[in-house]
Amino acid sequence: MLNTIKSCTVIEVTNTSVGVGKTADDQIKILFKTILYAKWTENGIIEDFENYADSIYDYGDDYEYYKPGTSGYNAKYVRSGMTAIHRIGAKSEEQDFLLNYEKMLEIGKTYKLSFWVTTDKENTKATLSLVHEEFPDIFDNDLGVEEIKVLEGMKDGKWQLVEVTFTAKTKWIAIRTSGDASLFFDDAMILPTDEKVDVPSTNNNGTDNGFNIVPIIIIAAVVIILLIVGAVVAIIIIKKKKA
Repeated sequence: MLNTIKSCTVIEVTNTSVGVGKTADDQIKILFKTILYAKWTENGIIEDFENYADSIYDYGDDYEYYKPGTSGYNAKYVRSGMTAIHRIGAKSEEQDFLLNYEKMLEIGKTYKLSFWVTTDKENTKATLSLVHEEFPDIFDNDLGVEEIKVLEGMKDGKWQLVEVTFTAKTKWIAIRTSGDASLFFDDAMILPTDEKVDVPSTNNNGTDNGFNIVPIIIIAAVVIILLIVGAVVAIIIIKKKKA
């Protein structure tokens, strides 16, 4: 579920329950972790995939929304709750899955992204990258790709925490994974670091010489562009909700 994080204090409570296997011998113990938040201030995003949009705009065809009822479902490949994102690994090309769309990032602001990843294949190797998406649609243009980490020697069912700090180039981001690797993703968080890259601007070489029509023209053009972009984004979001 894509939620606004309103937290600066985190208390983690761990409960234990028994998973369901084909036979009694197949049953395994699963740890379900519930995170409680206090001191609420709107400052970030959490994506636990419990109510993921799950539309054709959100991930490539070598991914699946991993939930009860999925073929071969096993709860040990879900870190919390009941769902995760699964890169199946049946194809060799790089593919993406979207992390946010209704809750947008602020361009120029620095964020810390964290998420958990595991595999169902021993010694899995994969490269993870951050993609700056122009629109909340993984098939549309991206405006930059940054390598996050190369995963090597991964173990079946062992969750790894991945963290990266980045400056937002767009309002939406996605995770890109290399092919031929089965990966499960859960509990992603995007938190601002309260740093922002300022874009310097000057008028007449930094001096104010009175009325200038150029800024008015620029502002009008920017307003028109923002209206067009807003309309496009609204159409994409409506399509995703209907998908």
